[in-house]
Amino acid sequence: MKERTIIYPYNIDFYPVLRHLNSLKSLDIAGVVSPKGWGLTGKDAGSVGGGENIGIMVESNFSNMLQSCDTVLFIESYNNLDFNSFVYPKMVEAISKGKNIISTLKIEDDIINKIEEKCEEEEVYFKSYNNLNENVKDIYIYKEEIKEISTPIIFVLGLCDRTNKFEIQLSIREEFIRKGYKVSQVGSKNYCEMFGFHSFPNFMYSKKFTESEKIKLFNEYIKQIEINENPDVIVIGIPGGISPINKFVTNKFGIFAYEVSQAVTPDVSILSLIYNSYSDKDIEFIKNSVKYKLGFEIDCLNIGNNAIDWAKLEETKLLNFITVDSNSVDKKKTLLKSRYNTIYNILNLKDAKELTEYFINMLSASEDVQYV
Repeated sequence: MKERTIIYPYNIDFYPVLRHLNSLKSLDIAGVVSPKGWGLTGKDAGSVGGGENIGIMVESNFSNMLQSCDTVLFIESYNNLDFNSFVYPKMVEAISKGKNIISTLKIEDDIINKIEEKCEEEEVYFKSYNNLNENVKDIYIYKEEIKEISTPIIFVLGLCDRTNKFEIQLSIREEFIRKGYKVSQVGSKNYCEMFGFHSFPNFMYSKKFTESEKIKLFNEYIKQIEINENPDVIVIGIPGGISPINKFVTNKFGIFAYEVSQAVTPDVSILSLIYNSYSDKDIEFIKNSVKYKLGFEIDCLNIGNNAIDWAKLEETKLLNFITVDSNSVDKKKTLLKSRYNTIYNILNLKDAKELTEYFINMLSASEDVQYV
């Protein structure tokens, strides 16, 4: 049976998960809780991401919500929330009430030990979705070899964060599986195992390896997935952006995108953009940037529903976003559609189906991709 689960602190980063609840293997979402000061209380959780209502209202009283669940899922937050002051006390409270704890947070080892001890005392479990996929052996970094991946590969990239990349990954996964394909996948979040696929590997974040070693390790990581799972297609979601936005917002200089593109070559790719007005010159510049920096062509585009707050960026030097609704994205897409046929709004269910069909047609043109 699925465990009745509440989410804390609910925020826009977790919105794609609520749109794909059927893909969660063991969790039944009983409610979502956000701090009062975030302005989400009483709203439909779907409104956070600018999409359709999903029938789950955002609550603020964490203690009351504990009565309706078996498990609490503590998640990362786009909004700054001090762990010691706000999150850890709620973990302790939940454990004392006999609730299981699942976490996607990066937590210090000594705190993890305390949480595990408390859970053992109350006979509940603690599960962390960090450090789950360190299964590539160091020995591979000494081999000067990039192995060929014969399975078709799809890249999902974003111009920067908050471009609906994870929504794309979940949507095309569901559609491929619905059509009978066997999908292997590496996602851009650290909790992808909840959906039955791999998170972006932790060795890519590690300081233990050089950047060139990470490229070889990632190549071997994908090769082992191909060997062990024998999929029809491999979908790779790449965290972060492809290049700096300006001197204040560097997107970590697109290092992940560069390293992954050196480790494996995509057969087809999609780049998701922030919500903005784009001229033909803008689009060509972005596509050429990917082509000459990363070494492959962008096949299609998605327009996300988050716009950069340029005034706030100028004032604070920090990246802030303004969320717009899906209808606004559709209007923006229509303006570009006359010039670029392969442009999508992944929040539109029809577009999610059309995007998957596009990928299948592209892969079928170059590979003998067969139904399972």
